[in-house]
Amino acid sequence: MIAPLVILLIILFDQISKYKIAVAACNRGIAFGISVNATLISVIVLLVIFLIFLREKKQIARIGFSMIFAGGLSNLFDRLVVGCVRDFINIGA
Repeated sequence: MIAPLVILLIILFDQISKYKIAVAACNRGIAFGISVNATLISVIVLLVIFLIFLREKKQIARIGFSMIFAGGLSNLFDRLVVGCVRDFINIGA
């Protein structure tokens, strides 16, 4: 029952921090700016993470997967609403 709360709080904090802090880069691709259909890949990866979460029995692992899932959902929100993932670090890729 703690997982939905963890997911909600992480998405909330991630979006607030991206709004409040100057963002270094707008990443339209995936990791390190690799250019592909990032939205489709994000949805597929989120689905896989969610399925792993559902099968996991250990509470600590479920919380960990919830955190990963929440970060991915927040980035998917960025892609759909902002048009890119807002990153704090720009490695010049």
